[in-house]
Amino acid sequence: MIENGYEKKETPFFSMDIQDSRYQIYFNSDKVEKYEPYGVISTILEDDKLIEEEIPVEEWVIRLLRHFGSTEDIKQGDISYSVDEDKKLRFFGEFGTLTLDKDSNLLYESEST
Repeated sequence: MIENGYEKKETPFFSMDIQDSRYQIYFNSDKVEKYEPYGVISTILEDDKLIEEEIPVEEWVIRLLRHFGSTEDIKQGDISYSVDEDKKLRFFGEFGTLTLDKDSNLLYESEST
């Protein structure tokens, strides 16, 4: 399936359910030598309607951190990431470091202020 320029793989790299939302990361499968992640947030509304958003991975990180209670003003341009051969994905910036792996483990280390 191709939406918003992303070709979605059947299996997400990372998936986490939080309340009525599912946070997932996929890798764009049309890139042969470069892993390009993108985020998907699926939310079930009160009327059981499912809304699915495909968004830049940086926006996905911002929304996840806000869900965990972050009140920092984080901009997409302030987030960098590195991919370790489709095994680990690390996001870093002034907010700290967020590491995700293919087994859906999450490690968040905030920056001390």
